[in-house]
Amino acid sequence: MINTLYQQWLDSPRFDPPKVDCDSCSMSLSVPKYRERWRNFKCCTFQPYINCVLAGAMLEQGMQVLDLPPERVHLCAIGLVPTRQYRKSLQGLLRDEQGAPHVCGFYDLEQRHCKVWQLRPGECSSYYCQTGDREPARLKLSEQLFDFEAGLAQMALVHLGFSAEAIHAQLDLLNTPPPNVVPLSRTEAALLYRKAWTWSQNVPQVEMRSWLNFDKFGRGL
Repeated sequence: MINTLYQQWLDSPRFDPPKVDCDSCSMSLSVPKYRERWRNFKCCTFQPYINCVLAGAMLEQGMQVLDLPPERVHLCAIGLVPTRQYRKSLQGLLRDEQGAPHVCGFYDLEQRHCKVWQLRPGECSSYYCQTGDREPARLKLSEQLFDFEAGLAQMALVHLGFSAEAIHAQLDLLNTPPPNVVPLSRTEAALLYRKAWTWSQNVPQVEMRSWLNFDKFGRGL
């Protein structure tokens, strides 16, 4: 299921991804090489993008989302963006070649669970480990959720006074961050993310949907 925050804007069953319970993972049972991986860190070997609104919601709920190492995540106005260094470490690796160095910073290795599950981003909501007839729909869902998250972040930045040029520069970070990114301090990031979250709570659903052209998200699903 998509996180509870997004459900207030995406209230359509067309957005429901396949329901998968990692505790009954068929791959860990049937494929020997996945057993140790699943026991240690499941399949959470990527660092998702967390947009500024979602980051603010996480902070409001007491989640420690700003404590990730700077070599893993940039604290940017548009949200928490995986660094160039981290992305490069995953480049070209097959799923079974990804290991402990790539585990998501929000995954609790001791308790073996996600620390932000209630408000996990779209990339995690739409993840499915096996291919099949539903794979094209899942990939489309993942793309649409990312578009939604990036669009929501842009609208928040507009209403927080960012110029069009500044917002375009932030969007570029979602593709390939340059080597010389100057991130926000934790204090700056916390203030901006909380403001973005507060802004989002005062926007009626109908207005939010019209801004982000939500009709396009239902096509083909």
